[in-house]
Amino acid sequence: MVEKKCFLLTILIVVVVLMFTIRPAQAATVLSLAEIASEFHTVYGRNPSNDELDYWKSRRTDKKTAVAMLGAMYSAKAEASKISTGVVTATGKDLAKYVTRAFQEVYGRLPKANEKAWWVARAVCGGFKKYSDMVGSMKFHKASKVTMGAGGKEQFCAPKSSSDTVGLNSNLGISGNKSGPYVRIGVYLAPKYVTIASSNKFTFQYSGGKKVFAPGETAKVVSSGGDYIITGPKGFKKALDNAPKFVPSGGTIMEVANYVDKGASGTNYNRFRGNIIVQRDSAGKGLWAINEIRTEDYVRGIAETSDNAPIAFQKALAVAARTYVLNHTSLGGRQPHNGFDITNTPNDQWYRGFNNEKNTPEFSSSINATSGQVISYNGKLIPALYFSGSDGRTRSAKEVWHSSKFPYLQSKPDPYGGKTLRGHGVGMSGDGAVNYARKENWDYKKILHYYYTDVKLEKGY
Repeated sequence: MVEKKCFLLTILIVVVVLMFTIRPAQAATVLSLAEIASEFHTVYGRNPSNDELDYWKSRRTDKKTAVAMLGAMYSAKAEASKISTGVVTATGKDLAKYVTRAFQEVYGRLPKANEKAWWVARAVCGGFKKYSDMVGSMKFHKASKVTMGAGGKEQFCAPKSSSDTVGLNSNLGISGNKSGPYVRIGVYLAPKYVTIASSNKFTFQYSGGKKVFAPGETAKVVSSGGDYIITGPKGFKKALDNAPKFVPSGGTIMEVANYVDKGASGTNYNRFRGNIIVQRDSAGKGLWAINEIRTEDYVRGIAETSDNAPIAFQKALAVAARTYVLNHTSLGGRQPHNGFDITNTPNDQWYRGFNNEKNTPEFSSSINATSGQVISYNGKLIPALYFSGSDGRTRSAKEVWHSSKFPYLQSKPDPYGGKTLRGHGVGMSGDGAVNYARKENWDYKKILHYYYTDVKLEKGY
């Protein structure tokens, strides 16, 4: 038996030697399709199919001679003979070695060079925990009638940062209340007056006294002669020279009764947690109704997502929205002359208050899961900008606003962002982030670290 094995081994060596010696030397030129078909016939004993010819055509970039192409074909044939649906125990980066095997198992053919490179990049960057995960992902792509997705190694290898959220960082200046500091949101510029109401009690306090409004009662604020005139039921009237504040009792939800912001369902988004302050517009255009509210309660009212979005995106949005408002609050607000930090419009962040919160319970859960988490750069909060969708890439702050003050807002490939730029294009792409979560299973930390360069996630409170 030993002699027979030695004889077979000798024959194999002779065949290999002959294969590489009896052929004339090949110049490193691009092989023709006829030459590729000839080499294929030598190895497989038949002509290649169109798919097979396509594949080997793609390999001409790295197999530039007939000898090199022949060797690759023999190697592929040997690999194909091993393919079975049995369990493969490879994990981590080792999975890159099994991309060809998995691809042929799922698609019934060898991967083209670009297909193989895409799946290898995902495997090397830790996109799969085990072989069955890789096969499952390929089956998902096959069901979508594609052989690979978008993006490349830069996205796949973006840090997951599973342990980068640290404990409380009091140096950020926002620690204290577990629901975060108060923020002030300009929700409505009324031309003549503001009417405040609630389904429960609320209080208006002034020097020397206070007025408690019963459920269903309203307070009306007008500006006259440099004063704020507050009127209420039973002939109540008070004049102040400073902006009045209306404070809810317990968990009372306040309402700006003469503010109309109706959605498609007919719901009027004019109810808010926290306090309502009324202040004159600095340009004399009327009175601002300002919602003074704890940060976490404010983020619950953000109307930039729905419960249908992936949880990872919801969490990423919660962190970005929280950081955005606190950044502006820490710098004194965008409209200090009008008494508030930011508006409730998409020019800042679309905020619709309590009624929006009721419609998005999943988003509220995502906010709870990331409570107090913010994005920092060199120990300071960033203006965590985001926008709807891109044309394939995001923009840097320098490109859009000609400013070098925001090194964390760099241009990034955004293959899932769409085909048309919608928004300023700086920071996190909404469509891009949603699809990274949905199609590539990115967690919220990886999303944030991809779109915001060299930042940290920290607990602010």
